[in-house]
Amino acid sequence: MSGRIGKRVCGWMVLAMLAAAPAARAEQATYVVHGLGGAAFWGLGEPFGTEAIVLAFADATAEKGESPASSPRLVFSVTQWAPADGVWARRQWHGNVSLDADKLDIKLDLSKGTLKATVEGTLEEQRLDGAILRRKEKGEIEITWIASGGIADSTSTFSYQSPATTAILASVGTGRQALATVTVKVDALGGTSRILGFGQLASLIEGRLSVSTPQ
Repeated sequence: MSGRIGKRVCGWMVLAMLAAAPAARAEQATYVVHGLGGAAFWGLGEPFGTEAIVLAFADATAEKGESPASSPRLVFSVTQWAPADGVWARRQWHGNVSLDADKLDIKLDLSKGTLKATVEGTLEEQRLDGAILRRKEKGEIEITWIASGGIADSTSTFSYQSPATTAILASVGTGRQALATVTVKVDALGGTSRILGFGQLASLIEGRLSVSTPQ
């Protein structure tokens, strides 16, 4: 995994991906988040060299960067190292998108959650001989969370940083550890990636999410 995982703070995990810093010019959006949410984060997946993170919220209201309308929201990043034209390339598919209400379903007791959506993201490919950027690259994300622990109160801080995106979440509520089964299908990443890892289901009293991506 091209980063490291820090200590857990009462539920959500503090995670810092210590890769290169994001570009100096960045587009930033800030949201107030409430209600049910799920996080999935993991190390290596199938195919080998795949890593990813997903944050999903049932109710997110933009404070900065978008219209103030409330809606479910998905923040995601999938990174993969793979050979391309005889050299190794680092591909990252990432995005920050609104969802239809029926795409995210989390039980009120946080025992189970599901997400299934087709979304658009930005694909960045970095090689020794240069970089390629493709916007509006479609892909499918499907996640099942199954609770693996009891419900506990949580006051938490979460941060994620990569060359392409930075996400910071501070929240108060209740949370429950979960196992996450994830399937991501993006043609530009070579098809389907499958990951079994750790996640979190939460009911947020209040939270603030900040997402920055290079322009």
